[in-house]
Order: sequence, then C-alpha cells, then structure tokens
Amino acid sequence: MKKLLLVLILFPLMLAGCNGEGNNAVEVAEEEWTFELILPSQEKIELAAEWLLEQETVEREVTPGEDDHRIYSGILLSTLLADYDLKQKELESIRCIAGDGYIVNIPDYIFQDREVLLALYRSGERLGSREYPVRVVIPEEELMYWVQNCVRLELEIRAQPPEQVSTVYILEALLRKINPPGQKVKVQDLVAHLGLDEVTLHFTAIDGLEKAEHFSDIKNTYISLEGPDAPYLGGEDLHAGRKVKELSHIQIGDNMLLAWSTWQNMDFATRQIEGQTGIALDELLLAAGLSLEGSLDLVAADGFSREIEGLDTEKGILRQQDDGHFRVHFEHLSRMFHIQEIVKIEFFD
Repeated sequence: MKKLLLVLILFPLMLAGCNGEGNNAVEVAEEEWTFELILPSQEKIELAAEWLLEQETVEREVTPGEDDHRIYSGILLSTLLADYDLKQKELESIRCIAGDGYIVNIPDYIFQDREVLLALYRSGERLGSREYPVRVVIPEEELMYWVQNCVRLELEIRAQPPEQVSTVYILEALLRKINPPGQKVKVQDLVAHLGLDEVTLHFTAIDGLEKAEHFSDIKNTYISLEGPDAPYLGGEDLHAGRKVKELSHIQIGDNMLLAWSTWQNMDFATRQIEGQTGIALDELLLAAGLSLEGSLDLVAADGFSREIEGLDTEKGILRQQDDGHFRVHFEHLSRMFHIQEIVKIEFFD
C-alpha cells in the first residue's frame, strides 16, 4: 500500500518533468540571459532578455506534423535586421547555434521567401526548457531548421564567387592526386591541399542548383566519384537536403574545379591532333572563367609544369586517356608541352 501511494504521488511529477517535441509544459525559471547576433561585419550584438521580451511580437500558427498544431509568437528576423540596415534577402546563410553546441547552417534557398520567427513564447507562455530561450521557427519548412535552445545567430551576406578565376583544376585528377585512387576525398583535405582555410565553397550541379557552404560546416563531408549521383557532396552527418548530386563544378576562392564527367558532354568544339580527339582547350578554359590574356602554367600530378601563352590554347585539346589520366596536346608546340597526367592550368600575368 505504501508503494502504491508513493507511485501515485510520483507519477504526476514524472509527467510534469517530460518535455519532448510535443510537450512544452515545463516551467522555466526566469534567469538572466542574452541572445547573440553576429552581423556580417562580424560585429557582435548582445540582446538582453529584458529588451527582447519587451519588443512587440507577432503570432504564427504552424503545423510541423499532421496532428501537431502549435502557436508560436516572437520577433521576426526581418524586423530585427531592419534596426541594423540589413534585409533578410541579402543574406547568404543563417548559422544557428544552440546552447548545447548544436549547429545548423540555414542556406538562403530555405529562408529567402519565408518568414523566420525568433519565437519567445509558445501558446502564450514562455518556452519550455527544451526550447528556451529562443526557438527559430520557419513555417512550412522541415523541423531540422527549427533550432531550439538557440542562443546565437551568425549572419552572412551573399558572397559572390570571385569574378576572375586564376586556376582551373580537373576535379577527378585532383581527387586522385590527393587520395589515390581518388574516388572519395574529405572536404577538409581538399581545402587544405589548395592551401586555404576558412573559405566558402560554391557548388553547382548539372540541373543548375547552386548553393554555398562554409568550410567549417562541411569539413568532415566528402566529394565522391562513386555511384549514379557522382560526383556529389555527401557525408554520414550531412542532411539529405544539403547534399549536392551530379556536380558540375566547385568554386573555392579563385579556384575552379571542373567535373570532367559533366564538362566533356557540354557543347564544346572538338579537335583532332596527332590522331587524338579532344575538347577545344580554349573554349573549356574560357567557359570556366579563366583569362587567356596572359601566360598559363600547365601542371602535372608530379609537379612537372610548362608555361604557354593563353592564345596557344586555341590550337590545343584536353582529353582523357584510357588509363583515366588527362593529357593536353597542341598542334604547333613540341611534345614537351603535351603534358601527361595534367591536374591544373594556372593563369599568371
């Protein structure tokens, strides 16, 4: 009887302590906290709880699941940005950091045409302990982007790729050089090989999809040449919505990485030199954004290189050999310029 009485007393307490996605009933002690906003200029704005809770709020009824209806109220990000002369559509990404260290990078195609609500209340009451102090809510978007327990937002302005490409790599040859036989290479190894660090990677797929990812968010992912979706950006911890299938090219700084499997099927002229047929080298390099108004370095996997003039490419071809390696040929230059196992072509004044 005593045991039964104890269970009856504890059971309501146990229920009060549960706080899953569907339960927001846990009371939260009013404690001092600040919400950090990192502007694109890297200026850190600390927004005190007292100030945030005094702002005028908007209310949104959302339905994350078929039988899950919620009412959140808080401050629209667009309203908050207006105080700093920023517009939501100008942002390239919103990096959300939770109190437990969980990080989600929200790309622009997710929030561009949607409201982003910094929710402070649920059903008229302060958020429960799982969501407190702020929850990011994006109506009509999947829950992975609804970051709960959010304490910090880092904003990045839309960064356009450099206008001038200085180096063109053949992606397949580069991956083979970094990690033979080159079927899969980690992004952190790829970026390190290029001598870069904290950069933004711009991905373009065959279907025209374009997206940017900051290195720190995807350094443990990989570029793979295996499978029907190759080449692709993937990773065990990378959400399906952030994977990029059938890559056309990747731009990292002023480096353009061309996927040969894609580019060889583009509408480039072909030429035949010494019985070998290949893609017109000048057309390919111009399409990649490389200037031909200067000198170029042809560089092989072992570091061997030869300098040519940009205009020499008008009589050159690039082709893939039967062994999978790449080679350039020229009509008017000696065979010492017909570089085998070529990896990159670099412009210099």
